[in-house]
Amino acid sequence: MSVPPRLWLACAGLAAILVVGYVASGTLERLFLTVPGIDKVAHVVFHCALFACVRAIASASGVPTRLRSPLAAITVLAVAAMDELIQTMIPGRSVEVEDLVAGAAGMSLGWVFTAKPTRGQAVVVTAAAAVAAVSVTAHTYVQMADYSRGLRSSRQQDLVSARMHFQRALAAGLRIPALYNELGWVEIESGVGDPVKAVEYAKTALDMQPENPDILDTYGWALHHAGRSREALDALMAAFARNPGIYNIHYHLAQVYLALGRTAEAETHFRSQLQWTATREAQFARQALDRMAEHR
Repeated sequence: MSVPPRLWLACAGLAAILVVGYVASGTLERLFLTVPGIDKVAHVVFHCALFACVRAIASASGVPTRLRSPLAAITVLAVAAMDELIQTMIPGRSVEVEDLVAGAAGMSLGWVFTAKPTRGQAVVVTAAAAVAAVSVTAHTYVQMADYSRGLRSSRQQDLVSARMHFQRALAAGLRIPALYNELGWVEIESGVGDPVKAVEYAKTALDMQPENPDILDTYGWALHHAGRSREALDALMAAFARNPGIYNIHYHLAQVYLALGRTAEAETHFRSQLQWTATREAQFARQALDRMAEHR
């Protein structure tokens, strides 16, 4: 039995949407630093197109008309739920209600475009979807604007400005583990912060995501700067066990071992840090090794 051309076309459209969605995710991450909320617009467009494609597949496959929209809705909701579940598995990421709202708005628009509702139904659903989409996009922009500015400043190594923007984001009501982790980091690395506050921020982030190795690293580094190097070693070792590839973990471990008088282990980790040639920690490690050699 031959496959109807419409079915092939609908399936090809679905595959293209999924591929584009996956490929575009990295670009959206970069755009988010400049335009917070752009990800919510992308959620609306993606879920609208996904609903339309699944409904087209159902139509081309001979699924009864009354079942096409429910089938498309179930599929879109399953994809949205899977995406949010994946977010919980990525360090520094978490479930966002705004993503679900944006997805629902997109699905509603997909229904309007493909199900041929009455004019009254189309107006009501389109208006509700538009209000929801604009609301979550605007809310995300307002809440995340300073956080995004802080990330940009941090990447440019302007850590004093990054600290200021992160503090503004906290004052604006943003409460996510990534923000607390960034605050813990810049309190130390900016040179103008308070190590005790750094410990508090990092501990708050750790309470939210206790298995996150990056947060464990920040927490350990903050403890060390707050004069609690023995506790810091436990946190840093836990971070290292979960992810030995953290770009600065060897330098942090080396400094803690050095503070504890364990120079042989410190030297080992300083040398391991040299492998991360593009990091400033590699430069610091080389300087530390030179100083150790001079004191021999």
